Amino acid sequence: MHRAIILKLIIITMSTNLSTQEATAQASQKGKMYFSNQPFSANHNNAMNEFKSSDFIYGRIESDKGPLKDAFTMSTIKTQHLYLLATYHIVRDDGREKFASRESYIKMTSGAENGTSLNFDILPAAEKAATIISILEDFSAGQKAGFFDPFLNNSDYYWRNGAYQVDISIYLKSYNAWGQLDEIQNWPDITGTFTFHFNEKDVALQMKNLETANELVKENSLRMDKLPEYFSKPAKISDPELYSANILAILKRDLPSVNFIKAVIPPFDGQLKDIAKNDLDVILYRYVRPYVRVIYKENGKCYLGSVSLREDYLGGGKYGPLKFNKFWGSEGLFDCSLIK
Repeated sequence: MHRAIILKLIIITMSTNLSTQEATAQASQKGKMYFSNQPFSANHNNAMNEFKSSDFIYGRIESDKGPLKDAFTMSTIKTQHLYLLATYHIVRDDGREKFASRESYIKMTSGAENGTSLNFDILPAAEKAATIISILEDFSAGQKAGFFDPFLNNSDYYWRNGAYQVDISIYLKSYNAWGQLDEIQNWPDITGTFTFHFNEKDVALQMKNLETANELVKENSLRMDKLPEYFSKPAKISDPELYSANILAILKRDLPSVNFIKAVIPPFDGQLKDIAKNDLDVILYRYVRPYVRVIYKENGKCYLGSVSLREDYLGGGKYGPLKFNKFWGSEGLFDCSLIK
């Protein structure tokens, strides 16, 4: 059963004559959800449940089962970052339904899991987008602004001017005593519903806003308030060719289109270089085992990245000069004033 159908049962079931499945789903509710056209702060004042498609939408959940980490049993999360999941279910006036194509992950930041409430973006204005949301549970990529934007694609001819009911669910998957995924109706969640008045004239502006908002969210997810310690305390290297200044010169030679500012090898264990061979045990090249961490400047902003270095095999036990191998960018974002 789709998660949104379970939340639908929760919302419409008001009778005390509940089926076992409906009663279980209702018992999984961990609090209340509120909506507004402005970001919430410390309470749910100015909550509303009716919006135009030109509006921006924000949500807030308030747990009545203690801190969010306990209410949603976040101890089951095995990834580095704690999160909650979000999805939606939409019903048109003729009863035709639309479901979220995938679940979204809302990252817990600044100890949010220890509180009993959470404010989050649903369809935010670009300049107010603050929630880190991703399509991946490790948040390594796929960041986006909000998680409700189904009207930006009408390939299924679902959208037409009119009123729609939108059900939102914030939840977490749960597991039984054997470590197996629980039935959906047992997953802890908080649900809410609002009415969405759609008008196709609003789509163009919302698409433009979303594009800008997504870029801001991606930047915010990369932002770091200080340089990693290895820039001030790099590995102690005895090979002069791998001194920071020499590495920087190699990168500027091989990648002139990238404005590299700093390059260091962080502290590491094991040997400095190793040999790569093919399936026939033929030597291909020698490479520097630890990645070089770099800072580069792009469009007036300073980013963290990584580079690998190699020496091509020339034969007869000899290798060519050290050169760039691969470059990975956008691993962090700094205020350029931090870089000395």
